[in-house]
Amino acid sequence: GVPIVGPLSAIKTVAWLVGLNGLANRYLQRRPRVLGEATELVYPFYMIHQTVTVIAVYWLLQLEVALVPAYLLTVLATFGGLRLGELLGMRRSDFDLENASVRVDTQALELKSGARFTGPPKSDAGHRAVAMPPQVVDEMRTHLDTWTDSASDALLFTEPDGSPLTRRIWTLVWHTAMTQV
Repeated sequence: GVPIVGPLSAIKTVAWLVGLNGLANRYLQRRPRVLGEATELVYPFYMIHQTVTVIAVYWLLQLEVALVPAYLLTVLATFGGLRLGELLGMRRSDFDLENASVRVDTQALELKSGARFTGPPKSDAGHRAVAMPPQVVDEMRTHLDTWTDSASDALLFTEPDGSPLTRRIWTLVWHTAMTQV
């Protein structure tokens, strides 16, 4: 005879999938009321966050460090939603001033030992082009002209001696600004 366990297992699996699909169709089609309430509750914190960011940028501009890079780094993070590792890995060729966008296809990683590596983003979704408002494009242009080497593979954010800006140095600068807030 033919063993019956294999076909029964397949039928049971299909039954579970159909059942789960039915439950999802019934209960996940509506927007839960709590989601709307949570959105309203989060909004004041979002507004405070934006205010604190603006004040922190003001204090960044008061610090005696390479200010324009810190300013642009903060602006790109805020308006573009770019992560610090993505910003620290950006090169001149990643800016498209004509189309007001920044291409993200690499990130800089640092080990606790201080070793620095660059590589692709963690996932395919990390590869993207991010549109920027026209005001940010003007800042990008100024940054490229003032702070970035002319080579297309030149890093955008460096320390005054030309070495890559590290997460540690950026964190020190940012925390200094935040303590002023």
